[in-house]
Amino acid sequence: MLAFPSPRWRTAFGAASLAANNDPGMKLGKASLITPNIFLSDYYTARDEKELVKLGITHVVSVLEHDPHIPRCIPETNKLRIQITDRPDVDILIHLERTTEFLRLALEEPTNKVLGVSRSATVVCAYLTSTGMTAKEAVKFVKSKRGIVQPNTGFTRQLGIYAKRYANVSQPRRENTFTRNIRKLKIGDGVSERIRRLKAKGAEPVEVQVEDK
Repeated sequence: MLAFPSPRWRTAFGAASLAANNDPGMKLGKASLITPNIFLSDYYTARDEKELVKLGITHVVSVLEHDPHIPRCIPETNKLRIQITDRPDVDILIHLERTTEFLRLALEEPTNKVLGVSRSATVVCAYLTSTGMTAKEAVKFVKSKRGIVQPNTGFTRQLGIYAKRYANVSQPRRENTFTRNIRKLKIGDGVSERIRRLKAKGAEPVEVQVEDK
């Protein structure tokens, strides 16, 4: 799903911070790579078909008041448009569950890449909170990849409200495919190690069945 789960995002954040000053994606007019599967860009980049093809973009989320006219290389079913203005009093919270689900479904296929346009930074931050980040951590991470990101005060407040929904969700329910696979590997390694020790002691290993609940 997402390119990195919590807590691995902390390592990625550290690396991003070191490279931030030299990253051309930090500037207006360029698409910034937020994770290996998510980009943020401006309105004009999103309309550039050659750039979309070069980046391998398969899905686009646009959050702005007018239609960005995304090129036809992106199927209509792979576009999500949220029509709102960039004002603190605008209710973006009512859209965040829908945008998070759109991102989640798009990123279930590892080869898919999503482009967020204009105010989509808040949408991407909301998605990141569903993977284990707090609202502040998500904003800080996204800003490390695209320095011009600055959600308005109203959006920031609503992002905090949205993040609390996931703060109360148990970790097993938030666990994505990547972390489940890692957990399976760790369990398997543990079983193998126990069997190895039993053999070293001359004992017969018992049959072990591992279930992923």
